[in-house]
Amino acid sequence: MQEFTTLRAAIAEENWLLDDRLAVGGASMGAMTALGITARHPTVKCTASMMGSGYFTSLARSLFPPLIPETAAQQNEFNNIIAPLAEWEATNHLEQLGDRPLLLCMASTMTLCLPTNHYVCSRP
Repeated sequence: MQEFTTLRAAIAEENWLLDDRLAVGGASMGAMTALGITARHPTVKCTASMMGSGYFTSLARSLFPPLIPETAAQQNEFNNIIAPLAEWEATNHLEQLGDRPLLLCMASTMTLCLPTNHYVCSRP
């Protein structure tokens, strides 16, 4: 996700953008990446997220692999490692995610990003 600015600049330099429009999308971890990029980059015009979650910090605690800190020091170290993920967390950027076209697709049988992790956005 951190490379997006550089990648977008390279795409623009090649004149591959029409009217400065760029969309992002992905499936699973690619969908997580797309949501994180969209949350932080208003230049993204639309996003498709297929079976990915924007809950970076909670998933970091359970997926890669689950870490069970045995001491307070280990817990503090782990908290410091995952703290930067909060900048990309979808729930911290709902307004930015909701101000342009966004497709969210999740299967009810998905085992890693359970359907209880959902977004509810309403527009007037």
